Amino acid sequence: MITIPFADTDFLLALLKDTDWLKEKATTVYAKHKGKIWVSGYVITELLLVSKRLSLDTERIVADTYRLVEVRGLDESIALLAAHYIKNKKINIFDALHAAYAQFDTILSSDSVFDGLGLERIHLEK
Repeated sequence: MITIPFADTDFLLALLKDTDWLKEKATTVYAKHKGKIWVSGYVITELLLVSKRLSLDTERIVADTYRLVEVRGLDESIALLAAHYIKNKKINIFDALHAAYAQFDTILSSDSVFDGLGLERIHLEK
């Protein structure tokens, strides 16, 4: 049976950070499995959380991840828009993902953070 490697967040961070204690091993493993590695959208969410905590550029981390591996379950344009909101609008990861998903639709929320993103919002607080 041939298996396809699923990458955990620590593997991607080792590749994407300038220095990491796993960088050498991750680079070797990546070279061996390049073009076959995949991740889920949840890994992208975790990368956004860790990137924010470590003050890494969320837009670069997301873009580079999509360049390195196949991402299943999260469209690249949504992930990049969420990363942009986090970096440039200073909103939290989950609100950024909600906004990116809802970008062309109306959002039902009492959270005013969405107002500064150009989204149409049905105000629950009124």
